[in-house]
Amino acid sequence: MKTIKKKTNNMLFLKYLKQYIFFISLTNASNVHNIWNILKHSNKNSSYYAETNATTNSSINRNISSNIVESGLKSLKHTITLSLLTFIQLCAVNPDKCKNIINNLLYEFSFNSTSIHIDQSVLNFAEFYKDSSKIGIDWNNVIGMNSTIFEIKQMLNIISSHEYSIAARRIGVTSPKNMLLVGQPGTGKTLLAKATANAINAPLFVVSGSEIVKGKYAGIGIERVKSLFKSARKVAKKTNKVMIFIDEIDSCGRSRSTESSAVTRDSDNTLNQLLVELDGFNNKDENKPNIIIFGATNRYDILDKALVRKGRFDNIVFIKSPNFENRKSLFEHFINKHINSVSSKEILIKNKNGKKYIFQSFPKNKLNITKLKVLEPRNFYGNQFEAKINETNIILYENDLYKLKLQKNSNIFEYETIYNGSYINNQVNTNNLAKMSHGLNGANIESIVNEAILFALSEKRKYATNSDFENSLENHILGKPIDIDSENKIEPDWRIAVHEAGHILASFLLDNVNNCLKASILPRSKGSLGITILESKNINNFRYLELKDQLIMILSGKAAEHIFFDGDVTTGSYDDIDKAKNLANHIVTKYGMHGIKNVVNGKNNKIIAKIIYEAEKDALNLINENKIILQCIANELFDKITLNGDYLYNTCVNKVKKNKNFLEILKKTFLVEQNKQTKHISTEQRRINAIFFIFIIVFAANTQ
Repeated sequence: MKTIKKKTNNMLFLKYLKQYIFFISLTNASNVHNIWNILKHSNKNSSYYAETNATTNSSINRNISSNIVESGLKSLKHTITLSLLTFIQLCAVNPDKCKNIINNLLYEFSFNSTSIHIDQSVLNFAEFYKDSSKIGIDWNNVIGMNSTIFEIKQMLNIISSHEYSIAARRIGVTSPKNMLLVGQPGTGKTLLAKATANAINAPLFVVSGSEIVKGKYAGIGIERVKSLFKSARKVAKKTNKVMIFIDEIDSCGRSRSTESSAVTRDSDNTLNQLLVELDGFNNKDENKPNIIIFGATNRYDILDKALVRKGRFDNIVFIKSPNFENRKSLFEHFINKHINSVSSKEILIKNKNGKKYIFQSFPKNKLNITKLKVLEPRNFYGNQFEAKINETNIILYENDLYKLKLQKNSNIFEYETIYNGSYINNQVNTNNLAKMSHGLNGANIESIVNEAILFALSEKRKYATNSDFENSLENHILGKPIDIDSENKIEPDWRIAVHEAGHILASFLLDNVNNCLKASILPRSKGSLGITILESKNINNFRYLELKDQLIMILSGKAAEHIFFDGDVTTGSYDDIDKAKNLANHIVTKYGMHGIKNVVNGKNNKIIAKIIYEAEKDALNLINENKIILQCIANELFDKITLNGDYLYNTCVNKVKKNKNFLEILKKTFLVEQNKQTKHISTEQRRINAIFFIFIIVFAANTQ
């Protein structure tokens, strides 16, 4: 009986010990592998230990009394109960974390060598995509960056080409692996990284630089960098390659400081660990798994020099704001996306169990092939694929049936149209939109298109028009208008109309200034009382005459006020004067257009003042010589508030020029004939000719 009781106690002890280690492993599953092997070994030999304890090891059994075993069992039971309750509470508060922990434990206990397992500590600060193609971003989604895409594709071809690897090995070179994307916010750095991950079809780690260094205690950043690269190497051993994308890398890659505070030391140590992982003592070994690192930042100037050197980031790509052609492509992409959504249908199909699937069906091509986007069920939302469609049936491919878990004997489904789409007969001038959006990037343009569509939706319209997109662009640049027809009515200001007319006149008549695209005297929320939007051209190298004409155009608004109101100008020109001063200062001290000696000489106020005086004089002369055109532009603006540049040019500039030319020709012709016939013409005929000439002048003046 004694032997049986001791055997039972030992078995219970091992049983509860296993449960105890299981719940203890909830906090750290990394050591479960070794512990579990020990327990399995103990389990196989537990009966042997029980029997031998009663016979050969009697001296040891005497030291372990039954009371100690019972108290140990109670302690284990209590610990397991508390751990279980804590775990249940965690699952109630944070189900996702609970799921990750369970998956972690299941992996550790199953020891499946073919599956990809990521340590829970890494998933706390990073995202992991086993299949990066599921992100849904490819090169077709990256618009307006053809040169950058070409450069990245070249690098990817080198990385993924087995022939290139053999050739590189034979000549003794190392393939470049890492790339740093540098650009202003909104230029598409993250979008490029997603498309790259999709292109190489490798597992992807996504982490923010701020998440690496975030923590209450010192040393967290170092441990996170270590665990990130350790997990990446484990994955790469199974999949042959893996990609790490570190967004906002300046948060953990800032230049090391000379200060000796605890915070700066910890930040420097984190950077040091990152440097070691990127290009440490043994990282160039050919036997090491293929890890591709992409970084992104908009603060290249503050990055540590050791981080951006060759060997750590072999390729540094500077992404610029899109030029005119790229902006046009971006507008076309986002607007066409809107048009396709509006004109697409929504169809409903059912599987054999009656489960409903709703798809967005985009316009089909000549081969009756349409692109479908899943709307319901929600767990498949956003998945896109192609299918054949006719008037009543839709034919899906077998792979798509498997992905959507559509249970049916055939791949042919009858569908019901629940929304038939809308036909859009709307022409959007993307050329003008691109001209008006100089300096904007892809994120800005997407926001502008989205705002225009939301405004159309608020007006209960199904699609946005060209004017919606133009108004949204103006609101983005200048702020929303203060409506003249609102309750607090603001009357149009004649002075503002004259001021803007001065800028518009200069843009039309000066050779080296871009023409006006749009003008308005509507006050804006950002403080502008009137605007004149000029065309933008892809010019990076300006001539002196171009800058001089720009100065004249800037000061033409003030000159128009000065002439029309007899020198009684307003404070509305303060912004123009600041721009003129800055431009004149750059002409002298930055561009050296008045000699190198004026660049190094600090006393340049007289030269800068002279340039501004001459520009103001030329602006006054321009306004004086074209008062009729200025009057016409100001009248049109005052009456219609907002006008396009083409309308103003055709209505005022072309018309006045034609009338002037007609009067000059008529005057010359009349004087020549008068000189010829002076001696032979009667007084009565002279009176008739004079009346006719006066009538022509009056008629021409009225047509203005």
